[in-house]
Amino acid sequence: MDKSEDNRKPERQVRSGTVVASVWKNSGGKTGHFYTVTFQRFYRKTDDEPWQYSQSYGLWDLFDLVKAAGGAHTWIFQQTRQTADSEAA
Repeated sequence: MDKSEDNRKPERQVRSGTVVASVWKNSGGKTGHFYTVTFQRFYRKTDDEPWQYSQSYGLWDLFDLVKAAGGAHTWIFQQTRQTADSEAA
C-alpha cells in the first residue's frame, strides 16, 4: 500500500526544490521502531493546473533528490542518536 493512502502522516518532510523526502516511522526492529523514506517530485504542466507528483526524476532533479535524501538521513540519524542516548541514561 502506498504510504500516502494509509492515513498516516510522515514524521518529517524535507524539501529541496520540487523534491520532497517523507520520513516514516515504522514499528519493529531492535529499538521497537525504524524509519523509511519515500521521495516525490512535484510538478504542474501549467500555472493554471493543480500540482501533481511523480516518483521519476530527470537529470535536473537529481541534485535536489540528493539534497532531500541527505536532509532525511541527517534527521533520522539525530532521532536514532537521541533514542540511544536516552536509553543509555
